[in-house]
Amino acid sequence: MRATREDEPVDRGPATSHPGAFAVSLYAPGASSVDAVLDDATVVELHRERSRDDWVGEVPVGSRYLLLLDGDRPVLDPRATEVWFPPGHSRDAARPGGSLDHATFPRAVARPWPARRPQRRT
Repeated sequence: MRATREDEPVDRGPATSHPGAFAVSLYAPGASSVDAVLDDATVVELHRERSRDDWVGEVPVGSRYLLLLDGDRPVLDPRATEVWFPPGHSRDAARPGGSLDHATFPRAVARPWPARRPQRRT
C-alpha cells in the first residue's frame, strides 16, 4: 500500500452530478434491473454503466435506501458507510427457511465517506 500525501486527490467513490446527491453503485452482472427504494417509498431506477456489469444512480444525501435486484430481491449497498436496522429486524430472517421482509431489511444511509485523517508517524 502506497502512502498518499494530504494534497493528493483520493478516490472517494463514484462522482455525482450535483452536490445534494449520493452516488450509488452496485456490481450485479446477472441482474436485469436494480432499483433504490427510499424510506418514503420513492423508487430510483439505477442504470447500467458502460461496462454492462455496474449499476449506477443517485439518491439524496442523508436518505435511507434499500437496493432491489430484479424488483424483489433486497440487497444492502456494499459501499454503504452507515447501516440502519429498522425495528423488528431479525437475523433469523436471513437464515435458510427465513423470510426476507422488505419492511425489516437493513437499509444503507446515504452519507459521504469521512475526510482522510493525516498519517501519524510513530
